[in-house]
Amino acid sequence: MTRQHKPDLSVKFAPRVPQRLRKAVNRICKACEMPEADVLRYSMEAAALLAHAGKVRLLRPVGDHTLDAMMTVRTSKAIAKTLREIHERMSQRDRYLLHADVLRRCLETMLPVAELRGMGHVLRLREATLAALRSRSSRTGGQTRKSK
Repeated sequence: MTRQHKPDLSVKFAPRVPQRLRKAVNRICKACEMPEADVLRYSMEAAALLAHAGKVRLLRPVGDHTLDAMMTVRTSKAIAKTLREIHERMSQRDRYLLHADVLRRCLETMLPVAELRGMGHVLRLREATLAALRSRSSRTGGQTRKSK
């Protein structure tokens, strides 16, 4: 019997979000028949990887919605590091930007794509970006981005 690789999901985030995102996640879960934890994890990772690679710009929140819901997202240390780098980059432009704001922007960017095109499309985006970043890091000797 072969043993499957289980990723180290050791980092836990729990950002407060608008109720409309919570409802969007529920609709995606029902449509794709996936657990909520997987929908949140893969959506967050896809948005973080695409933003880190410069392929997508994280959306600014539309309106001033009340943050009346909670989402718990578990991810790996590598993605948490990528999210920290994105936060550092974005906080140079907006010094009042919180880490939770970056998490919300990731979800607000990717969840509409998941609703419109399905989680299969989100997973393909995630895997393609992850493969491109890995090949770029192997060519550059482990560095994916030069710091300024």
